[in-house]
Amino acid sequence: MRRPGFLALHGAYIVVMGLLSLPVLYPLGNLAAVDAYFMGCSASTESGLNTVDLGPLALYQQLYLYFVPMLTSPCFVNIVVVLLRLRWFDRRIDEVEGCDGEQGLAAPVAETVEPKVQAELLCCDMGRDRSQQRRLTGTQRQDMGGDEYRALKLLLPIVTVYFFGLHLLGGSALAIWARFADVKYTGYLDELGLNRTWWAFYTTQSLMDNLGFTLTPDAMVRFRDAVFPLLLLTVLALAGETLYPVLLRFSIWAASRVAPSRLRGPLRYLLDHPRRCYTLLFPGGTTWVILTIAAALNLGVALLIVVLDLHSAEVAGLAPANRFIAALFQAAAARHAGTTPYNLANVSPATQFALLVMMYISVYPVAVGVRAAADAPYRERSVGIFASEPRYDESRAGAYLTRLMRQQLSCDLWWIFLGIFLLAVTEGRNVADVNEPAIKIFPIFFEVVSAYCNVGISLGHPSVSSSLSTKFSVTGKLVICAMMIRGRHRGMPYRLDRAVVLSGEREREEPKVEPPTARHMPLLGAALVETSQSGNHW
Repeated sequence: MRRPGFLALHGAYIVVMGLLSLPVLYPLGNLAAVDAYFMGCSASTESGLNTVDLGPLALYQQLYLYFVPMLTSPCFVNIVVVLLRLRWFDRRIDEVEGCDGEQGLAAPVAETVEPKVQAELLCCDMGRDRSQQRRLTGTQRQDMGGDEYRALKLLLPIVTVYFFGLHLLGGSALAIWARFADVKYTGYLDELGLNRTWWAFYTTQSLMDNLGFTLTPDAMVRFRDAVFPLLLLTVLALAGETLYPVLLRFSIWAASRVAPSRLRGPLRYLLDHPRRCYTLLFPGGTTWVILTIAAALNLGVALLIVVLDLHSAEVAGLAPANRFIAALFQAAAARHAGTTPYNLANVSPATQFALLVMMYISVYPVAVGVRAAADAPYRERSVGIFASEPRYDESRAGAYLTRLMRQQLSCDLWWIFLGIFLLAVTEGRNVADVNEPAIKIFPIFFEVVSAYCNVGISLGHPSVSSSLSTKFSVTGKLVICAMMIRGRHRGMPYRLDRAVVLSGEREREEPKVEPPTARHMPLLGAALVETSQSGNHW
């Protein structure tokens, strides 16, 4: 029987986590069945569109909508991938370790093991029962596993502490601010009946996991002149998605500079062979490209928002510095986080269109980085395997990346246009109704892009404080759910490389590859290559 691939398993996992909302959220009776599923689907895909306000929900319902996005976030999923690879390594080591009662340890395997481990293994009596065999110690297992095994063992606590640590630190910092903030903020939370600490930790989770749900009905509109929470949440939104590969590599690089000598080898392996160890860890050149693109996009959109809404009544009461901070927060949120400090229905049409474009291209810096780094001829094979990719040509990197972008953009457009068409059919009566100015083609276009790109911002409707999807029919809401699920799987590998290589096997199984040169790294140039070869792995 054919084993299901990673993409199929991940898709099933996301769908099941969304369907769990029916037995969890619906029985209380305060939600319609379609709204319960919509909220669960939005949470499991980190989309952030909502058809009901979260504040009035029961605490257990809020807890469900707190933990599901954490358990389905790309960061957590990739932690599970590391655990899987370690399990595959352990099984492979167990196969090598076991002494067959008739044949003993096969000679080819003995050649793959480091000398001191060989001595221990060869002490196994060939006629002994397996229960009497001497088990390898933890150090010996790491020696047999080699550099990749040691690197994965070290990577697991790094990514785990990064993920859960930012949730804890961010929530604690925001809770302290909420405890001592101005009364106009704390009074608003008290008026809504929200516990300040719970609001702080939920908001932190929502931005860190790029969800977009908030316990306050107006998202972050009431806090758009609060400098500290906007800056903190902007950093968390970037650290949880767009700049996750950048900050993860920086953390590993910084650790390699101060770690004891016994840990520097695994850390250097992570920096030298990132694609072999982790789906969202890239070579230095690709990481710099992601950082540059993300910085340019976020700063560019922030400046556009400031300029285009310079005389807008929506931001008229904000000081210039607060305007820029709120715009920077909105630019970061439009990439993935899905919350907003503005009522987007009241900003200029040009700003709305800029945010739509920002949502659409949100995934591409990282997605293209995944493919470009995975297919480079001088790299180790990647843990994530993608279907039918164009072959990387080091002499034509620009054409290669352009082709990747063109293929991805064209694929996404078909799905988005299909969603818009279906909603134009299901919501046609409201679209044609002159008394419903909020339900027109552009707001629907905006909603579909937000759903497909798993962002969560919406132009809304004057009669509700939730997303425009609230006003859709049951069929229309299910179309949005389908868009969210399909969009969640953009840029993901269709299977994982299950092959693990023990110490000494890499040289026998894989051909030697020449080290990267300026010709291999056209995006970086010779200067970065020289830096890399001199020992600066960042």
